Amino acid sequence: ERTAGSMQVVATDFDRELGGAAFTSSVVGLLSSHSKRKIETGSKAYARLRKEANKAKEILSANKQTQVTVPDLLPDYDFRHMLTRSEVEAAWSDLLARVLLPVHRVLAAANVTANDVSAMELVGN
Repeated sequence: ERTAGSMQVVATDFDRELGGAAFTSSVVGLLSSHSKRKIETGSKAYARLRKEANKAKEILSANKQTQVTVPDLLPDYDFRHMLTRSEVEAAWSDLLARVLLPVHRVLAAANVTANDVSAMELVGN
């Protein structure tokens, strides 16, 4: 039950490995797959691509597409890719399915169905 400024917690659950970092890593993998050159995990180029992936993730929350550009990502190589929300959502399908697992466990632990719940708060890392 939720009233202004308060909420009753009836059950909790979590996936310790699922959060914003997992979604960002998925976008980095997607962008890397569009690169004409190999980008080594842990490299400076990878860190730069990850920074741009975070920006793209935020932009795509409100827009259908965004141009990801990383000048001089590698020597003599400028990275450019038009990233779409549908492309990212497809890459996230396994992560989005994982979000539902704790939700189902919480509903079961609270002995309620989704129809019984007026609001649920999901918190990520």
